[in-house]
Amino acid sequence: MKLFYTLVLLTVFVLLFFKDLPVSLHLLLSSFIIGSFFIWRKKYQTAPPLTIKKAIVLTSFFLLLFSLSSPLSIGLTVIAMIGYMTDMFSSYQKYIFVANRESSASREIQKNNELFQALRAERHDFIKHVSAVSYLLETNQRQQAQEYIQDYVEALNDTHSYIQGEHSHVASVVHQSKNQAHTWGIHMNVQLDSPLSQLPLKHLDQMNLIMNLLHNALEAAHSSEKKEITVSSMIRSGIYILEVSNSTAPLSRERQDHLFTSFHVTEKKERHEGLGTWIISELVSNYHGRLEYTYHDLTLSIKIKFPIVVSSKQAT
Repeated sequence: MKLFYTLVLLTVFVLLFFKDLPVSLHLLLSSFIIGSFFIWRKKYQTAPPLTIKKAIVLTSFFLLLFSLSSPLSIGLTVIAMIGYMTDMFSSYQKYIFVANRESSASREIQKNNELFQALRAERHDFIKHVSAVSYLLETNQRQQAQEYIQDYVEALNDTHSYIQGEHSHVASVVHQSKNQAHTWGIHMNVQLDSPLSQLPLKHLDQMNLIMNLLHNALEAAHSSEKKEITVSSMIRSGIYILEVSNSTAPLSRERQDHLFTSFHVTEKKERHEGLGTWIISELVSNYHGRLEYTYHDLTLSIKIKFPIVVSSKQAT
């Protein structure tokens, strides 16, 4: 970083104090200053930090180029300003994306606590069931005790089969979605051959992907007549396949074509950009995945495929 600032400052001083240099050399040194910022941007995937040094360099640079009479120098100034503003916009866009993910993670922590509270309540109920079975055995009602246990086990399997083998951060998301579906009268069928926790993504990205998929599915199903959601997963030939299908209100052709376009306007009446679908698309792209979707008979089906071998290096 020090070497970068030193070279740029030296170049600025040369241009300021040696104005009699050939125009070609002025342009060459000016191009070096512009190129330095773009090289930094490409190498570190971010703009140089906004420090006093950078402010001095930018101020000197712009004043210098405006002081030159050459139209090419003025053109370079305009190009530099456009590039700098574009870089600032890109950084701001990434900041919004990261802030949205962190906010989502905070909400999921709260949901995680709700799941643990629900499990504690079920543990309390479990003790009551054990006491009931114990009483039946003590009174030699073995057949009734066996039937009681069988019914209880089946009820547990029906209720919590979708969180078996899941890590807590994923289980909390699915549990909350199931509760929301029940509240809205939506039939939500979860059939997971492979736990969602095995998605070859980092834990935070797992949560964001699943949360946005289920949130979009719930919103769409809530506004439809069928009110159905199906979530399935499997692993085939080193590929993790996740599919989410949901009933939905009629979608226009334009809406179908731009479903996963960045910041599209959603079907909601309120003013809202489609951050959810954009985040899904970005996550799939970042992990070298593939996203496919179909719309037929008022049903939207989204299929996402992740190569486990490639993406597992990035997952934690």
